[in-house]
Amino acid sequence: MKKFLVLGILITCTLSPISAQEKNNTWTRMKADAGYMADGFGYVFASPLRWKGKDFLYLGATVGGVFLSSFLDEPFLKFADKHNNPKRFDRVEFFADLTGKPRPAVIAFSVIYGIGVFKDVQWMRDSGVLIVAALGSTVALQTFSKWAVGRARPSARLGYDVFEPFNPEPAFHSFPSGHAMASLAITSIVARQVKSKVLKVMLYGVGFSTGFARAFNTEHWVSDVVLSNVLTFLAVKTASDRYNHKKELKAQKQQGQLSLMPISSGLRLTYKF
Repeated sequence: MKKFLVLGILITCTLSPISAQEKNNTWTRMKADAGYMADGFGYVFASPLRWKGKDFLYLGATVGGVFLSSFLDEPFLKFADKHNNPKRFDRVEFFADLTGKPRPAVIAFSVIYGIGVFKDVQWMRDSGVLIVAALGSTVALQTFSKWAVGRARPSARLGYDVFEPFNPEPAFHSFPSGHAMASLAITSIVARQVKSKVLKVMLYGVGFSTGFARAFNTEHWVSDVVLSNVLTFLAVKTASDRYNHKKELKAQKQQGQLSLMPISSGLRLTYKF
């Protein structure tokens, strides 16, 4: 994975030469964004500790929705078995791996955030911050959940209601879907930043299609994907709200402050109202 991360960073670094002043500004932006990333990750991951009355109603609705979707688990497996074939299986698996595996996710983040921070493209910087906060927290959650829940995958052919908690075998790591979470987190975050409705639809389509592909290739049950999508949307919304709130607080603190910064021709004195 390291070589893919380095590749993504190299792509952004070699877009154009960077002056000494630009390097300083880039480093300043990276330090500020790192603070937002750490804050967002912690805030999203610890959000259940802050739940109140209506939040538990949402939890109940989520549990109920996942339970109802479980009635589709076996019928969808039969549908997949009927319509799948080796050639189609390989194509679907390639798509799911391309959009939901860790390495492509790292590359996507590296390119998006790398361009954003080196070229100071704000929406891409924002996307990078939210990807770390939302996707990082969901990855940590799903990694533990897969192991703790121990749900058998459809490909194991043991049934949708077989659970062996703490089983280290991958065949019992069905719940939830990491591919679906990774893909939908990145695509929905970028979709929030772009204005084109067509592009938004395409991005969300890719995100949802990844979960469908994993269920179609019998790697996850429908209910696994449903829960994955709900958790991802909640994580993205929570991270986005937190990030916007922190930026607003920072802007308020900077109002009415004098600042002195070096420029190529000397010093610049600014006052922010």
